[in-house]
Amino acid sequence: MALRAVALHKIDRLLASVRAGDGEPPNPQAQWVLSTTTRAELAKKVEPALRQATQAWGSLGEARLSEAKPYSTANMPAPNMMILGFPEATALQETSWFLNNAIQERAGKTAAGRSKASR
Repeated sequence: MALRAVALHKIDRLLASVRAGDGEPPNPQAQWVLSTTTRAELAKKVEPALRQATQAWGSLGEARLSEAKPYSTANMPAPNMMILGFPEATALQETSWFLNNAIQERAGKTAAGRSKASR
């Protein structure tokens, strides 16, 4: 569920970056996605997918705090990881990190949208 939610979020971001009416065809990935769905249909799927993934993540219980702790060492040099004692991030930890980033990014968009609307 987390991987599906993250993928939908990324596709939604990709489609949001495509400017309509600029005279150029959208990039091939966006064009392929839009051949089977609309932006509106996809947008309707993203928030429910993120909620479902978050609920499923919560059902991991204690594992979500140990095995699935949301951090990433992807950009940390190996010597720093060894000095600081960080193990390599597991696939579950990386997925958790991507899900957490997607949720935070969307929350930021929502909060920014509300603050602009309330002005």
